[in-house]
Amino acid sequence: MSEQTETAASSAQEPQKTTKKPLKRRILGWAIEILILLVIIIGIRSYMLKDAISGEAPVFSGQFLDGPSMNLRDYRGKPVLVYFWAPWCPICGLMDGTIENLAKDYPVITVAYQGGDNAAIRAHLQKEGLQMPVLVDDAGKLGSAYGVQGIPNSFILDSQGQVRFIEPGLTSSWGLRARLWLAGF
Repeated sequence: MSEQTETAASSAQEPQKTTKKPLKRRILGWAIEILILLVIIIGIRSYMLKDAISGEAPVFSGQFLDGPSMNLRDYRGKPVLVYFWAPWCPICGLMDGTIENLAKDYPVITVAYQGGDNAAIRAHLQKEGLQMPVLVDDAGKLGSAYGVQGIPNSFILDSQGQVRFIEPGLTSSWGLRARLWLAGF
């Protein structure tokens, strides 16, 4: 037999070494990646909540785009969601349907925060087919009073007007519903 044939025959008998990592190392790698992601999420959340209010919510009044006047005191006796958003915010766009559906079952005040004047907000609502109650806070005064650092930002007030929950960023319909339900106690 030639040397080439012997080498080929011996290598065929030896098990091939794979570069596949052992399962424990892969799981450890995934765990580290998840931990890093959680740290980033907690950091962003902490930043968005650093100036957020607690205790009694600042009372405000205004006129919804669809006409009726409102005063936050009128909502006492039941939990309410105060939701800050803007038409230019892509995450807010993901929340539009959730907030609109929630407004059918719970008191919801949406605040168009630094998103343009009444005409711009009306155009956005019409374009998206939304019919949620909206106050316009183009100058950002109401957002500043609530300590809003980023949007979307949801404040759930209990029946006495106390801030019970703050949820920055994207959240689920069932999560908001659960918080509103808990704020009722």
